[in-house]
Amino acid sequence: MQVLDVIDCTGSGDVDVSTVVKAAEDGCIKAASGRLLTPNSDWVNPSGDWHVGLAHLYSLFPRMLTVSQAPSAAAPWRWPGPP
Repeated sequence: MQVLDVIDCTGSGDVDVSTVVKAAEDGCIKAASGRLLTPNSDWVNPSGDWHVGLAHLYSLFPRMLTVSQAPSAAAPWRWPGPP
């Protein structure tokens, strides 16, 4: 399994985060994908409102970048082993 996290801090509005959710009693929030997320307990959120959104990663990058990366993304990834 591969986990990829990309945070868009440009403020350009590429990801619609107009959906607002509240945290459950256990502190988890339901992401736009339906997965449960646990925000860092050190984060201060006085309103208790969490804005969630979802976008396909390739929709955030310029086309030339995605075209140049497509062949390598299709190739199976192999762990080379310990150094």
